Amino acid sequence: MQKVISIQALSCIFPVIAALLFACQSPTETPEKFKPTVIWEKHPVHTQAAEQKSIQFGIGPWDTHEHTKLYISTLLQYLEEETGHHFVLNISENYDELLLNFQNGHIDIAHLSANLYTELLKQSPGTSHYLATVSELVNNTMTGHYRGVIFTHKKDNVENLTSLKGKTFAFVDQGSSSGFKYPLALLINNGIEPQRDFSEIFYVGNHEAVAKAIATGQVFAGAIWEQGLTNAESTLGKVFNPIAKTPQIPREAWVGQSSMSPEFLESIQAALVRLTPESRLKSGEKVFGETAPFQGYVVKSESFYNVDGKTTATVDRYLEKYPIQ
Repeated sequence: MQKVISIQALSCIFPVIAALLFACQSPTETPEKFKPTVIWEKHPVHTQAAEQKSIQFGIGPWDTHEHTKLYISTLLQYLEEETGHHFVLNISENYDELLLNFQNGHIDIAHLSANLYTELLKQSPGTSHYLATVSELVNNTMTGHYRGVIFTHKKDNVENLTSLKGKTFAFVDQGSSSGFKYPLALLINNGIEPQRDFSEIFYVGNHEAVAKAIATGQVFAGAIWEQGLTNAESTLGKVFNPIAKTPQIPREAWVGQSSMSPEFLESIQAALVRLTPESRLKSGEKVFGETAPFQGYVVKSESFYNVDGKTTATVDRYLEKYPIQ
């Protein structure tokens, strides 16, 4: 019988991976009151009027808290300089928490994966205002797409997806586009139903944790975003074997609460699209450091994320057949 196991259960079963990934803890429960996992904030800028509220910015567990703070904090400093508002960084423990915090109005502006954004549009239409799409410099062109990758350890000499049957597999989180939704659809389209064909399935919380689990041999295969695999190789060594890539995935959307003033939302959008890979703060520091996973923004539309619909339908049919507990 297949078992779908969270990182908490994985921590208790594998002490080695527990030390590398997370401490054993009780399952996360959605708090009644908003309690951000991690906060970064500077002192309010002098230009902010007393009556202006601080802007709560939310992002999910795409990366380690340390790396996320490193590349998002300079971006928020830039927005403070451009708008005169004070920004606070909130890193949610999981993707469901991020979505819920935005829906409940605890987060003013959010960085949402294609998966989360389409869920938001479906669950809470009219509550969000699209601002921009994250973009990355690839071959001297700014692109608003990326890919997920399914990979194993090099020592296992795996050449195709079929070879994964009967093995253990790690996803990031059900709210992740590149770490769950698109790789799951890729597997299904290649005749693999994880609940039927894998011996165990783990949800380990972030992309780095998947890479560590495979590097240490605790999990046979997994799925993360392409850049995440590159980042992992820089710290864990070139020990990974990518065996399949997903179709293009729309990059993350920045969205604001539709209840916020149009003037403020327009000022945020304008500030984002002015950014280039070479933009700097008033201090001279680059807005996008060398390890930043994106280098600018492009304005698309809600319809840009409609490509997610076919993938969603494939995944929804699978989840109806195999409800995840």
